[in-house]
Amino acid sequence: MIQPVTAPAVDAGAPADPPGNPEDPTAAAMRSLALQRAKFDMEVEERAEMEREADALRDLMLAQLKSEDQYLHKWIEMI
Repeated sequence: MIQPVTAPAVDAGAPADPPGNPEDPTAAAMRSLALQRAKFDMEVEERAEMEREADALRDLMLAQLKSEDQYLHKWIEMI
């Protein structure tokens, strides 16, 4: 669902609006859109990192199961 664009809260450390028209609604909308995009990008990067970690853990688990299976087969051959 698309969220309506709202003006971001004023931050004391934020840069001031450029001279000319300090209350330009288009500039405020563009800043808000940029913040939304940045937040989305961060969430996508975090999700991708979590998926890479899950893939690595799954690969490690499969390698361990394969090793244990080979060990079991060798043990059975010895009997």
